[in-house]
Amino acid sequence: MQAAAAGLEPTVDVNPILIKPEADSRAQVVVMGQPWQTLNARDYYPKKEELWGYVIASLDRLREAYELVIIEGAGSPAWLKSLAWFSHCMLWDIRWRRS
Repeated sequence: MQAAAAGLEPTVDVNPILIKPEADSRAQVVVMGQPWQTLNARDYYPKKEELWGYVIASLDRLREAYELVIIEGAGSPAWLKSLAWFSHCMLWDIRWRRS
C-alpha cells in the first residue's frame, strides 16, 4: 500500500519482515516475501537480531534508490491491540533512530 501511495511498484524492501497472525499467540513470519517460520511471541523475540539484518539491508537498498525514505510505525492501532502479545518485541520501533 505504501508503494502504491508513492506511485511506485511494490518491492519486498518496503516491508522486508511481514507478520501474519495465525492465532492468538502465533504468527507466520514472512521474510523478503517468502514464508520463513511460524512462531509464538516467546520464540520470535530471540530471532530479532537475525531478522534485523534483512531490515537494514532493505533500508540500505531503499536509501540508494531514493532521495527520501519515510519509515512508519508497524501496523494500525487495531492491529497492535489484537496483537498486544507481539507489540513488545517489534524490531524496528526504536532501532531506526540508530541506523
